Amino acid sequence: MWHELGEALARDVPGLDSGNNTLDSISAYEQSFGRVALVDKIARLIRAHDAVTGETHKAIADLGFETVITTNFDFLLERAYQEGGRPCHPVVDELQLSGPNRYAGPRLIKMHGDVHHPNRLVLTEDDYDNFLIRYPLLATSVTALLVDRTAILIGYSLDDPDTRQLLAVIRSRLGPLTRPLWSIQIGAPSHVVSRYERRGVKVVNLPTKRGLSYGEQLAAFLRELGEYWRDHVLETGKSSYDRTSADLLLPAPSSRMCFFAVPAAVVAWYREYIFPVVEAEGLVPVVSKDVSTPPGTHLAKNDALLSRARLVVVEPDSPEFHTSLLYDSGAAGTRSTLVVTPSNRPMIAGFDGRVLIRPARPDADPEQFIANFTEVIRQITRNSARSTESDAIRLMRLKEPRAALITAIALLETTLSKTYDTNKREEKLPGNLRSLLRQASVDGKITPDETATLSAAQQARNEAVHTNQEVNASRVKEYVDTIIRVVNRLELNL
Repeated sequence: MWHELGEALARDVPGLDSGNNTLDSISAYEQSFGRVALVDKIARLIRAHDAVTGETHKAIADLGFETVITTNFDFLLERAYQEGGRPCHPVVDELQLSGPNRYAGPRLIKMHGDVHHPNRLVLTEDDYDNFLIRYPLLATSVTALLVDRTAILIGYSLDDPDTRQLLAVIRSRLGPLTRPLWSIQIGAPSHVVSRYERRGVKVVNLPTKRGLSYGEQLAAFLRELGEYWRDHVLETGKSSYDRTSADLLLPAPSSRMCFFAVPAAVVAWYREYIFPVVEAEGLVPVVSKDVSTPPGTHLAKNDALLSRARLVVVEPDSPEFHTSLLYDSGAAGTRSTLVVTPSNRPMIAGFDGRVLIRPARPDADPEQFIANFTEVIRQITRNSARSTESDAIRLMRLKEPRAALITAIALLETTLSKTYDTNKREEKLPGNLRSLLRQASVDGKITPDETATLSAAQQARNEAVHTNQEVNASRVKEYVDTIIRVVNRLELNL
């Protein structure tokens, strides 16, 4: 703890009272023994080189924060992100501020430096007094984050003079328009809560739980927060793709999402050659950019997409590669992961899962890869139609008519697409459901009454996806029953 650090340093300085505040003790130690000795002593006291991550560090690393600011000098957060399959991007020097974050984890701004950068450490009175002068760009960057984002303080006392100066500047300029700060506390006494509130910080003061340490309680809270965020972030998601928007409205176990965690440079290639294969098998292909969520939720959004997807197609060069492998259990145990690697890239050491090799050049012939991909995805989705039918029935029983209708229409569209597989026809049909229904009616595969009911069901589905209108449960049951009857009949001839 901060006060324990001060007490330990004070004991080594002749004549220094151990009751001094920590900043005085640190400054006195440097004056007596020099900067090198101070940094080495602090590194040993905080076990910077051999400390292992605790449950709280792991819980923080599991959250979807895009930016984390720490005043700690150790490397526990970096280790926690690495161990969790989501390496972070530490920022210690101002020169690093302009560079992009190529890591799967957040940008970790080490505001006071770390023990690997002794000259950058903010430790003594002089360091704090001159922080704004020595590191103006870092101060500006942190200030901009506090202006533009809502900050949550975890285990931070807000006693550092440099941080209080930044907050004072923000409050003096923005006044009542200043974004609130929040602090997570556990069993904090009233005078501590009052001190935070005087500094403009709102306190979430959780009750203590008998038999649990502070760290255990904090870790449990952070895990609950992470679960809540992943469960709800997609509720705010928007997509310009109709099928994606529809899938986001479904409960996770009923999702038909195929999430492509692939480098941005090859997304267009996948859209052209692979997405049609995925759609033909009744899945909804999605890349991260297809779903827009509020600023600051990109990592949480990707976690949510990974956790709800029935199939994840991931490439090793994707930032989500290691994270995606952690989600192999998937929603209700239905998740599968398919790794795709370019032909010019070495195989993945130690990975024994399903791997496909794609052409390294976008202008290379993709036919063999398409054939291999099609075979694999058909193995994965062999029972998908029966599963989707069961989902629709189950959702009706759960009194989720909107989700049941969306699921049933997806089943109908997939079945009709397979019925009119363009590989079996000389004339290519339009791929939309309206055209497929029209052709099925002309061919006598569905009766006029069924055609009318299914067309009405499609219209009701579109309204369910794009409006907030209530859906008629009894009418949806009629639609679902008709769809299942038609699908079962069509499947007999597939």
